[in-house]
Amino acid sequence: MNTQEAFKSFVTYLTAVGRSPRTIETYKQKCRHFLDKFGDYWVADITPEDIDIYLLNVRRRGMRWVDHPIMPEQEGGLSDSTIHSIMRHIRSFLNWCAKRGHCDISPADHIIIKRRRSRRILAHCTNDTAKAIEMLSEQNTLGSRRDLLLFRFILDTGCRAGEACSVLRADIDRERCQVLANGKTDEDYLFFSPDILPLIDDWLAVAPPSPWLFCGLHTAKGEQITTRNLWQIFKRRKIKFGLTGRLNPHSHRHGVAQEWANKHGVLRTQAKLRHVDVNSTLFYVRPNDEDIRRLTASTRIV
Repeated sequence: MNTQEAFKSFVTYLTAVGRSPRTIETYKQKCRHFLDKFGDYWVADITPEDIDIYLLNVRRRGMRWVDHPIMPEQEGGLSDSTIHSIMRHIRSFLNWCAKRGHCDISPADHIIIKRRRSRRILAHCTNDTAKAIEMLSEQNTLGSRRDLLLFRFILDTGCRAGEACSVLRADIDRERCQVLANGKTDEDYLFFSPDILPLIDDWLAVAPPSPWLFCGLHTAKGEQITTRNLWQIFKRRKIKFGLTGRLNPHSHRHGVAQEWANKHGVLRTQAKLRHVDVNSTLFYVRPNDEDIRRLTASTRIV
């Protein structure tokens, strides 16, 4: 079986075991260039040396956003995080091929990429977030009502971008202030404060007919927005309002994580963020560099 056919079987497997459409689409995106190069190869004919050369070419790539349907090409190559993600998805696919007998051993089994995790918590700029919310509150357009709810909803729930996109209007429980969302690992509840209910009412009073809470307003009117759309909404608002600090869906989530970790402890923060591994939560409760610098200056060991 060649690699292209094996990948189609792999997608069928992912669908059969219940992986989310978003996860399947990510596999297709991350493995796209690999399949362009090795699609006609038999899986068993791909060698570890082929994988090494492919990884080397990925590292030497001088441009990013190549062949991207929306974003223009930029110089600088791919980040370590992007390279890690690409190779992780390719390795998962080839490991599956080995388990299914398409090859004796995965040619990418030897690849171990350590992702460099930033020592900084990439939380949003609270001043810029407050300004954006204030400016959205002063407007009364269709887009401003949706985006105001969007900003406040993510800050209240601490949800991931994909979870916000998956929220259905019919799943909103107004009495318990919760809504069911399709999470990274499984369906789970997002909890919001009663302050969000008036914003939901204001938005739904003018929103296009749609089953989704957050939907498109223009050419894709009423259709479910994607995570890419969500990031673009934040970027457009940041530029329009002349803001310079960090402002995106994931920085909102980081801000929620940091605030909850400082005020409510590790276990409650883990539950709020729906982390499977508590080590992911512990990242947010560690002292920052300024705390360590201040304590170092005031502590005398001898």
